Amino acid sequence: AAPMPLSQLVALRGAQPLRGWKKCEETGWSLPPRAHYCRTCKAMVKRMDHHCMFTNACVGHANQHYFISFLAFLTASTLYVLCATTYALAASRPPSLFADTFLLPHTAAAASHPDKDPRQAEVEAAMSTLQTLGLSPPVALVSFFAASAARSWPFLGPALRLYAACFPAFLFSSFLLLLQTRNLLRGLTYIESCKTPPPADFDLGARQNIAQVFGGFGPRLLLHLLPVPRAATGDGVSFPMRAPVRRV
Repeated sequence: AAPMPLSQLVALRGAQPLRGWKKCEETGWSLPPRAHYCRTCKAMVKRMDHHCMFTNACVGHANQHYFISFLAFLTASTLYVLCATTYALAASRPPSLFADTFLLPHTAAAASHPDKDPRQAEVEAAMSTLQTLGLSPPVALVSFFAASAARSWPFLGPALRLYAACFPAFLFSSFLLLLQTRNLLRGLTYIESCKTPPPADFDLGARQNIAQVFGGFGPRLLLHLLPVPRAATGDGVSFPMRAPVRRV
């Protein structure tokens, strides 16, 4: 239905103000309970949670179940990559940092110092070369071992790139997933959770709060593991509310 001014809604539905409805300061139109106008999307979003700048879309009544599923899959997939990379890295590591595969004992530097241990001569020669290039001793030492590791540990470079890509994504997605789960169990949107104190009118208990977003509880939640479209629960305008607490 097309939006209409709040005064017209009150005239149609009675003289009493509609509970939870409010006037949008941006457009002047009436907004249903828990709805907000997004200045980025330039649209009214039912039960708006927040505007996600990464997906460039608002998260609200129509797609919050998709967003939570997306965060769960992203967290699980990045954690899987991190664990698999760590296992592969540990399985392919050289036996020792100073193993023969790390250093090259049969070089001109080692041959020119027959009285020294070949590996010690190679380390001294490499360090001398790196310091000649203007590197400080600590930086030269790190550079030497990084180059040595890259030669004898070919998987190290790709593994570090995977870590650099997946570890921040895992931290960010897991933080958002925990935040969404916390608000979901309390029957809140992110906007409502920022209020002091947050409203408790729509907190029906953890089980019912989950059902309000995912359409059910228990085995029905497993349906959200399937990549199929699922309609949102309810109309996004009217919401069940907890019974008011009587004060004696």
